[in-house]
Amino acid sequence: MKFRRIIAATLVLTSGSVGTALAGNTGPPSSTVSQSAPPTSAIAAPKPVPPFKPLPRGATGAEIQKALHTYASSTGQTYTVNGADFRPGSRPKSKPAMAPAAVPDRFTYLTPEQCRTKPEGRMDFASNYVGKIQNHWQWCGWIDMQAYTTTPHLLTGVPVKNASIDFRLTIIGWGSSTDSSIKFNLYVDNIRNPIKMTPQNTSLTFRPWCDGMSGGSCSLPNAQTGTIAALSTGAVSMTTTVNLPTASATNPDRITTFLAGINVEDTSTLAPGQIATIGSIKPLIRCDGATAPNRGGFTTNACIYPGVSAAYSLSKSDPVIGEVAQHIYWAQTDPNSTTPLPAAGDQKSIPHEVQREVDPVKRDANGDVATHTCDTQLQQPRPPGKSCDEYPFRSTKQGAATGLNDYSVALITDTHNSLEGSQRGQWYTDDRYLDGDYFRVVVTP
Repeated sequence: MKFRRIIAATLVLTSGSVGTALAGNTGPPSSTVSQSAPPTSAIAAPKPVPPFKPLPRGATGAEIQKALHTYASSTGQTYTVNGADFRPGSRPKSKPAMAPAAVPDRFTYLTPEQCRTKPEGRMDFASNYVGKIQNHWQWCGWIDMQAYTTTPHLLTGVPVKNASIDFRLTIIGWGSSTDSSIKFNLYVDNIRNPIKMTPQNTSLTFRPWCDGMSGGSCSLPNAQTGTIAALSTGAVSMTTTVNLPTASATNPDRITTFLAGINVEDTSTLAPGQIATIGSIKPLIRCDGATAPNRGGFTTNACIYPGVSAAYSLSKSDPVIGEVAQHIYWAQTDPNSTTPLPAAGDQKSIPHEVQREVDPVKRDANGDVATHTCDTQLQQPRPPGKSCDEYPFRSTKQGAATGLNDYSVALITDTHNSLEGSQRGQWYTDDRYLDGDYFRVVVTP
């Protein structure tokens, strides 16, 4: 059986030969599966990105975090979270029916139909492919495929197509905030153009795997097989469980990274015993067990899709925390006019992108420096109902205790200050922000 292999960043296509004969042909029959053109208007191919470089087993948590940040930046994929959605008492969003309970309910998720409208979601074998990463908790991809049988021509030996069927495959991947597992929902639809190969005589097998782990191991479910006709009636669900590495001084959060895969195989009764491997879907996964004290307040293990950059968004017009947003906007757009003022001849550089800090000693140090600056350089005594606000946040590695003046303090309404801190803490937890994870801070009108 002959195979053709095409490798992309996150998807491997392997086509094989199996099949039936027609008059004028000779030799063993063969079947092939290939990418086909969408039946409707074409959707642009996704952006090629450099593949994620596998990390060695035993890589430190800091090394993993740095590599993931570099990779997320390279994909160009982002998502924005509205800080107000994580405020105490805010209403959860409505999750799609197929979303598992193990993903938080304050994020926006795609249905399979919505996924198919996203250029990043289209699987393209000719480019490095990462899929559509909606946020830390959802990944998706889709592709139009054609399965067909061929036989060698009697005179030339060139394979001749003699039967085929087109269909669409959509895969939705889900993280978990309650354990170290990844779930895939697979959908087969848009079946069309059956020529001898039919939904009843053509079957697909979904076979899970994982690769490139920087620590730990995978426990894989059994493969699932069904005819295209049967598979089109509902989603196939598969869950891969990850056994995390043990905690160490260099990896206290038990972080591991790997590629989770679903091999898709095609068989047909037109070519008994022959198998064609359609492809392998390989989104990047990060799992962790950051449940130790002072590691961010997590109580369960979790797995996420890390190849996407998040923006934490605050509004200046928000009546509840708007003064915090106004202070951040000032600090980001005119840092040299903020307190503390830069030294003579210096320029302040206040970052838009920061990293979470979970160490309570370091957070307190950030707060102490900021409070001292408020007490010595701003109005004293403080007006009633005002408190010292700082940016970058004290819960980041770029806080005021860095030894530089690249921060800002301001006196704002204390309820604005405390409520913004509360909602951001809830977002850290819901979005699985570990120590050292990067995020951008965005201010809107």
